[in-house]
Order: sequence, then structure tokens, then C-alpha cells
Amino acid sequence: MGRRSFTCAEVRRFWDGVADIYEKANDNVREVHDQRYREAHAYFPREKPARILNVWSRTGELTDFLKEQGIDSFVVNLELSLRMIRTGLVLGRQGHYVQSSLDDLPVGSGTVDLVVSLETLEHCPDPYRFLRELHRVLTPGGRLILSCPPRYAEIVLWIYERFAENHGEGPHEFLPSRTVKRLLKESGFELLHHRGTLFVPFQHRWARKVDQWCESILNRCRLSDLGIRQFYNARKIAGDGFATR
Repeated sequence: MGRRSFTCAEVRRFWDGVADIYEKANDNVREVHDQRYREAHAYFPREKPARILNVWSRTGELTDFLKEQGIDSFVVNLELSLRMIRTGLVLGRQGHYVQSSLDDLPVGSGTVDLVVSLETLEHCPDPYRFLRELHRVLTPGGRLILSCPPRYAEIVLWIYERFAENHGEGPHEFLPSRTVKRLLKESGFELLHHRGTLFVPFQHRWARKVDQWCESILNRCRLSDLGIRQFYNARKIAGDGFATR
């Protein structure tokens, strides 16, 4: 797929504009929001990664979560919005923050053991180029944990934005899981695991057990795309691995 109709500058302006309400809006759906960190952690390799790239990081919530899990790896937080970085620092989320575009990452080639990219691909003007950059910065055999909503989640978002206080999504395009899988392959990744999550995206804690039951059944029945948050666990293939375009 080619570039989308929106630009990095437009995406950055949107997230700069909602930085002041981002944390409050997420507090309204904290159980659902934080599910991304719990699920991502489940895919961490057994051998603790020395260097983790969190792209993009928003206000740095993942760093706090990893500390709670006893993970003291060196984490670099890349974020498009400078105001998001400032919000995180004001909240006391110390760490290594770097403002970055979604096209060219200011990270050396082959220097990162693990990339965590949660709810970012849908905001990239050029998803293929973004994934190639993630491939470039990873060490040979390095891992990528990526999440993004599937195409049908546009309907869920449309309903949610009309009936609940939220920060919105700004410029984006949700992709079908088959497209994400193809882009990963073309970018030089081997997909190890794909799973749909949040089939029951309710705020109450009791919903987590119901959701886990639905996940078990629907993923087994090849209905993973019904989950509004898709997870992809992939590994960098040795060599560039890129498809010719």
C-alpha cells in the first residue's frame, strides 16, 4: 500500500492538541486502556531484552508498567508529539524521550533487542516505511510486539466518540489483519503469533474474565478480527528481507 492522505505534521498537531486531556480521558477507560500493556508483556521473550524501543510512547505509561513488572531494561521512548512528552515528564514519568517522526527513526541500525509499538501503525502516513524502520533498528532475530485495531473497529470508534468522553484518534486508518500480516512479511518479519483481543471491551473488571473466554474460543475459530485490539508478535529475519516494491 502507498502513502495515506494525511501527513506526520497533521498527526502531530492532533496529538499536541489532546495532550492536556489524554490522561483524564484514558482514566475513564483505564481497564481497557491498560490491557495493551498487559497483553504486550505476555509476548516478551524469556531472555530479558537489554534495549527496548517504545514507539510511539505518548506520555510514557509503558515505562512505569515495565518497572512494576521488574523489567529494568534500557528503554527509549520515541514520540511524535512534544506536548505528550512534556505531559509525561510533568507526571513524573522519567525516562529517555526523543521526539521523532514516523518515517525516519533517530535510532542506529541493529541496536535494539525489542520494539514495542502499540496503537501506532494506523497513524503512520506510510505503514510500510514505518515497519521497515522498525526492522532496521532491530538486532538480527530481534522481536517486534505490535498492536493496532482492525478495519471493523472504525464502527466501534464511531459509536464510542458519540457517546463517551474521549481524546479521539485523529488522522488514522485501521487496517485489516491480513494487510498488517502482508506488510510485516514484506518488511522482513516472520510472524510468530497473531491474536485478537478485547472482544468484550467493557470497563468493569468482571469483563476481563468474560473477554478471556471469548478470546480463547474466537481466536481458535479463526474469528480473531472481531477483537478490537489486534496483537502481532514478530521476529526480524536475518538480512534485509524486504520485498521489492
